[in-house]
Amino acid sequence: MPPSNSLTLDQQRFAPALCEVAEAAPNRLLLLLPAILATGVLLLLLWGVVGRIDMVAQAQGRVLPTARVQVIQPALDAGAGGGIIRAIHVRTGDRVAAGAALIDLDTTETRADQERLELRHLTQRVEQAVLLAALGTTDADLTTDPLLRLALPADTPSDLARARRDQLAREWDSVQSRLQIADREIERLDASRAATAAQLARVRQVLPLLGERVRARETLVAQQSMARSTWLELRQELAEREGEAAVLTQQLRQADVDSALARDRRRQILVERAESLRTKLTEVERSLQDTTTDLVRAQQRQARRTLTAPVAGTVADLRVHTIGGVARDGDALLRIVPETSSLEVEAKILNRDVGHIRV
Repeated sequence: MPPSNSLTLDQQRFAPALCEVAEAAPNRLLLLLPAILATGVLLLLLWGVVGRIDMVAQAQGRVLPTARVQVIQPALDAGAGGGIIRAIHVRTGDRVAAGAALIDLDTTETRADQERLELRHLTQRVEQAVLLAALGTTDADLTTDPLLRLALPADTPSDLARARRDQLAREWDSVQSRLQIADREIERLDASRAATAAQLARVRQVLPLLGERVRARETLVAQQSMARSTWLELRQELAEREGEAAVLTQQLRQADVDSALARDRRRQILVERAESLRTKLTEVERSLQDTTTDLVRAQQRQARRTLTAPVAGTVADLRVHTIGGVARDGDALLRIVPETSSLEVEAKILNRDVGHIRV
């Protein structure tokens, strides 16, 4: 008998189960269940054809970069005992650029040493400039004011420049005083020689006249027209004049020698001064060269107190974390993995798992 749809809802609720099934509409989920099961079976078949099952193998190993890892170590002086850490600018995993500051060490001692050498270097450069100005470039410069040639370094402190100018002025005044004394001595000797030469010239002018008078009187004495005593007096005067001329000639020669010696003494003042200045300049230049070398070393020590990244990369294995801690010479404080580096895995695989490993 075909199902009848004439029963009401209440009648269907109280009807026998067979009638309720015949009269009620089937559940839609039950209608879709065969399709769902068929689709699942189809998906399982497809996954079985194209799917893969990964085998997980556990092993011990490490990850290594292909490029060389940069180890950051402090380079301290022998006997320094270590450097105190004042600042740490990075942490593990930070990316840093080449030249970036990583760790700062205490610079109290190195900075003091550098400042001391810089002051000595500046003082020696100033002393070199003073000596060059005093010495000049030609012999004529030795007799001119060196302050006109003095060229001090541009970074010379005003008090040091003033002290060196005053020192150079006093030294030049001393030289000028000695030269003036030598010049006055030369002038005195030249005046004495000129007087002697004038006196000798007068005597030499008189000698021919006296000689002629003596010869004329000698003729009169021979003719007994004149007393012999008068002739003898003329002869005595002639002899005295000739002796005076000889003495004056000798004095003139001695005056020439004395004048030459005075001029030599004046030149000796300048020669000794030049030699003294050259000796001092050589010593200053030698000391300046040594100080320059020491200053370069001090600047390098100061620069090494700041540890910087040699290459761009990533900070790894930072081993110091304490401000005020001590970093000793050669200690590996951290590592820098270059950013151009790739990673390699180094692991030990069991024989049973080797067949499942693919690279």
